[in-house]
Amino acid sequence: MSSQDSWRSLLERGLQSLLKDELSQDKENISSLSTLGEPLTEDRRNEALHCVEIEVFRLLRQLVNGEGLELLIPKVTKWDRQLYYEDVTFLKSQREVDDGALSVSRVLRLPPWHLGLLATAKGLVAGDLTITTVDGEVLDCSSNPGGVLIPGDVCAVQSVQSTAKFMLVLEKDTIFQRVLQEGILDRLGPCIVVTGKGYPDVSTRALLSRLEAELRLPMLAVMDADPHGVHIMCVYRFGTQTCPLALPSLRWLGVLPSELSSLGLRSAPLTPKDLVLARALLDKKCLRNAAGIRAEIETFLSAGRKGEVDALLDISPCYITDVYLPNKIAAAHVL
Repeated sequence: MSSQDSWRSLLERGLQSLLKDELSQDKENISSLSTLGEPLTEDRRNEALHCVEIEVFRLLRQLVNGEGLELLIPKVTKWDRQLYYEDVTFLKSQREVDDGALSVSRVLRLPPWHLGLLATAKGLVAGDLTITTVDGEVLDCSSNPGGVLIPGDVCAVQSVQSTAKFMLVLEKDTIFQRVLQEGILDRLGPCIVVTGKGYPDVSTRALLSRLEAELRLPMLAVMDADPHGVHIMCVYRFGTQTCPLALPSLRWLGVLPSELSSLGLRSAPLTPKDLVLARALLDKKCLRNAAGIRAEIETFLSAGRKGEVDALLDISPCYITDVYLPNKIAAAHVL
């Protein structure tokens, strides 16, 4: 057996271990993750109520004008930005559109895209994945070396096909582009690589949810080793109160805060805002039984340091694709 075959055999065993672990675990409690950050003060409560009133008035005005509730007609879709520009004098900001739409979707217990309201997609996907829409359009995610834009209309995806062995979710577009340039699809493939370019939009999370349900592959997250990276991982994995799209099978591969010292990665001091967010994460119900994740957050607080995935490139330009990812996957070292 050649060294290349031996290395791929180790990867195969690591992936099988990850998949077996995911299938054997009970579903995590993903229903109660509230939006992390500032508490719900009286001002924030009043602001939320105002947003609800704005949307209710808009819907009532449509009824009075004989327009009907156009957003409830499945064949009609609007981008949230388009809705804002339709009446900029009535809607004071884009946030009022976003909050109002979420308020109505919560009341009706339907996601915004089922109401025909779409947000502009920003996520990218690359690798062994073919997406077919209801209109017959075929999207080959391996056709563009820099990835392809994730479809904004998640309801328009008719089918997905793939022979990938795992999915890799990257926090930042810079790392996404870097690993593609370094040939991750050939070196570790077949695989699917996705980035939400920071905090993910609904379209990115919805596509991943679809892939999770249909492909049942190990789904691994690589985030910055800072409180915001952990927060973004939690948004993917547990969902949020405003949009409870969750990915229960997603596991945190790295970069772990404990690896900053073990790998000798460059780091920076935590800011006061970082400390507030780290403590808020520890208070979340969804992480009460996640001992490994809690331990890594405690590492933040005790060491007072944070780092980025980019720091791995200081070791070697190809360190992420040649050493870090294959070794972590082979060892099935995830949280």
